[in-house]
Amino acid sequence: MWINNKERLYRRKLEQVGVADTTRDANACIARANRGLRALLGTPMGETHLARLGFKSATLGRSSRMASNGAGEGTTVLEAVVVAGRIARLLEDAELVRWASRDCAEGLALLQQVAGHGKKPLGASVSARR
Repeated sequence: MWINNKERLYRRKLEQVGVADTTRDANACIARANRGLRALLGTPMGETHLARLGFKSATLGRSSRMASNGAGEGTTVLEAVVVAGRIARLLEDAELVRWASRDCAEGLALLQQVAGHGKKPLGASVSARR
């Protein structure tokens, strides 16, 4: 099927909007994870639980690498997927979840959002438009 230049530019613009939405969702996911971990690490018992599970700091490392085309959207989304997986694995620990639900409910709620409990998956806004 042949399309004219105007249609091609319109389709490209729609794709860019979808990529920007997904990247924004990914950055928000990483920011929520940072806030949730900081809330848990703000207490001595939280430090103990998270150290036992391998989390030593509340800052999640971000990659400074850029794609060859200068766009970092894919790297951001990949990092968010990895963070969501690590947080989901963290929330499998019943002792941590039990403690956090009693003493740090807001941090637990943020981490549950990151892990995808009761939330649309990352990138769902893009697939809904197609």
